[in-house]
Amino acid sequence: MEQPSPKSIVARQTMLFLFALYLCGFAAYSVLSPIRPMSATAFLWISSIHALLGLFCLYFLQKKCNHDINVSLLLVLFFIPRLLVSPMIPWLSDDALRYIWDGNVLLQGFTPYISAPHSPELASLRTSQTALFSMLDYTSVTSIYPPLAEYIFAVSVWLGRLINTYINSDWQSAYFVWKGILIVSEGIGLVCAYAVLKRLKKPNTLLAAYLLIPLPVIEIAGQAHVDGLLCAPLGGLMYVLVRRKNISQIIFAASVGALCAALGAIKILPAIILIPIVRSLSVKERFLTTAFFLGTLLLLVLPMLHDATTIVHFAELARTNALYWQFNGAPYYALCYATAALKLHEYWLWMPFVFSTLRSAGILAIAFTSSVRNDKLFKSILATLCAILLFSPKVHTWYFLPLMLINILVGWKWLPVLASGSMLGYAYYTVQPPQEPYGIEMFVWGAALIVGLWEFFVLPRFRRYSVP
Repeated sequence: MEQPSPKSIVARQTMLFLFALYLCGFAAYSVLSPIRPMSATAFLWISSIHALLGLFCLYFLQKKCNHDINVSLLLVLFFIPRLLVSPMIPWLSDDALRYIWDGNVLLQGFTPYISAPHSPELASLRTSQTALFSMLDYTSVTSIYPPLAEYIFAVSVWLGRLINTYINSDWQSAYFVWKGILIVSEGIGLVCAYAVLKRLKKPNTLLAAYLLIPLPVIEIAGQAHVDGLLCAPLGGLMYVLVRRKNISQIIFAASVGALCAALGAIKILPAIILIPIVRSLSVKERFLTTAFFLGTLLLLVLPMLHDATTIVHFAELARTNALYWQFNGAPYYALCYATAALKLHEYWLWMPFVFSTLRSAGILAIAFTSSVRNDKLFKSILATLCAILLFSPKVHTWYFLPLMLINILVGWKWLPVLASGSMLGYAYYTVQPPQEPYGIEMFVWGAALIVGLWEFFVLPRFRRYSVP
C-alpha cells in the first residue's frame, strides 16, 4: 500500500485543525453580552471570520473529498455547534420572545390575532409575565404567525411550565423548550436529506453545504427563529418525492398535500412549492394532492381563523408586514435607486406596489414554467422558493434556512455565499439609533451575483471547452 506523502499529511492535519477551529468558534456567540451596539460589532467580526472559515472548509471538502464523509463527522458537525450556541439568549432578534408570549396568550384562552400584548384583556398575563412583556416590541400589534406555528408556541410554553415547577426560570424554560423543538425539527430535515442523497446515490458531502455554514446554527439554536420548524416537513416532503414510485398513489398524494399544507400553516409563503410539485404529477395525482392540501390546511387554520373579521385582519397585517417593512431587500433597493436616478415623482409611494407586481409575475413564471422532470424538480422547487423569499422588500437572515436545506440536493454555490454574507445585515445594530447598512447589503448581494454568474454561465463554458 502506498504511503501518504508528507505534504498530504500536513494538508490533512491542517484541515483537521481548521475543522476543529470552526467547531470551537460557535462558543463565542453564547458569551457575547446582550448589549447591541458593542456586542453587535463583535458579533460581525466573529461571524464574518467564522463564515469564511466554514466556506473554506466546504470548498476543501467538496474539492478534495470524492467519497462519502464518515457519519460520525456529520453528527459532530450537527451536535457540537448547536450545543455550544444553545445558551445564547435572543438579543440579535427578539422574535422568539413574541413566540413565547403568543403561547401564553393561547393558554390563557385568547387569540393573538385579536389581542395585542397591551390589550386590556391581557392585564393579568402582563402581571404574571412582567419580565417577558418588558422585552417585547410592537406591543400594540397583533400576531402574524400562522396557526400551526402558534399551536407549537403554546406547546412550548406548556412544557416550559412543567419544567418551571422544578427550576423556576420564568419565560426562559419555555424558550429553551422551544429551541429544543426547533433543533429536533432541523435534525429530522437533515436525516431526510441524508436519506434522499442515499436514494439518489449522491455523496453525503453535499450535507456539508448546510453544516459548514454558521447561519443555520445561529438562527435556530441561537436566536430560535420559527423558520426552523419548516425543516421537518420540508425534509419529509423531499423524501416522499424521491419515494414516489415505491408508495401507493393515495398515500403519496396525502403525504405531499399534508406536508405542503404544514409549510403554509407555519410560514405561509413556502406553500408556493406546491405548484411545481403538482406540475410534475399525473392528472389524478394533481387532483388528490390538491384536495389533501386544502383539506389539511383547513383543519390546521380553522380553529384560529374561523371568522371573517379575524381572517381579514390577519391577511392585511401579513400583507403589510411582507410588503412595506423593508430590510436587506437589495433587488428592491436597486429598483428604487433606478427610479430615483430617473427622478420619477414620489416613487417611494408607488414603488412597493410596482415591485410586488413584478415579483408576483416572476414567481408565477418560475413556478409554472421551470422544468420539473426527474432531478430538475428540486431545482424548480428551490428556484420558486428563492424567488418568493429573497426577492422581497424584506429579507431576513433566517429566510435562508429552508433554502439551505433544499440546496443540499441542488448544490448551488451562490446561495451559501449570500446566506453567509447576509449575516452582515446585523450591522443594523452597531449604531444608535439602529440604521440599515445599505452599502454592505448591496455589496453582499453583488458578490453573490458574481458567484452566480460564474457558476451558471462562465464555469459551464469553461468545462465545455476544456481539454479532457
